[in-house]
Amino acid sequence: MLANRLQAAVGCLLIEGTKPGMSDLSGLRLILNGYGILSETFRLTGGPDLHGRLQDAYYEIRRRCAVPTIVAGRQACWAALALAEQLPADRLVLIDPGEASPGIGIDAPIALRRSLSRLKRFAVNNLSFCTGDVLAIVGQPEAVPRLRRRMRAAKGRLACVQIAGNAPGGMTGAAADGVASFLVSGELPKSLAENAEMCIIYG
Repeated sequence: MLANRLQAAVGCLLIEGTKPGMSDLSGLRLILNGYGILSETFRLTGGPDLHGRLQDAYYEIRRRCAVPTIVAGRQACWAALALAEQLPADRLVLIDPGEASPGIGIDAPIALRRSLSRLKRFAVNNLSFCTGDVLAIVGQPEAVPRLRRRMRAAKGRLACVQIAGNAPGGMTGAAADGVASFLVSGELPKSLAENAEMCIIYG
């Protein structure tokens, strides 16, 4: 009954990186669907008008739900922020955002590298337009202060969770439940926040 109610309320665009395996969110998508969260996946690829295609995918999520949200992994995190600055998202989850950089590898098409560089510049310069709450999941504690400095101009709340050995594609159990809970309510479950062996919460 709860799942049926959430399906019409919460939607999520999952933005994956440019290479399979680098930020594979398919496992997380299955878990979100189990919570009744309408979710669709967009992979950053070459081709014309990456920005326009990304906007179209998010428009579709916004059209089909009352609470639009975004989840992105690694190199897709800046693209997610740029999107949320233009088309507001209630909540964003950034997985390993310390890995987000315009340098995505020499094997990536040059047009794609340029598109992602433009999206990152836009995101950095317009963080004050990011009004949604942000949950960042990082693998190393030292990534937290750097991320907080980068995100200081954003208007929404920022919560950082450090999970050792985090692998986006393999996110299951308490971590995935925490993401789903955040997308639905904006809050992490107490069980995740209080699990000292698994993570540290930074307010």
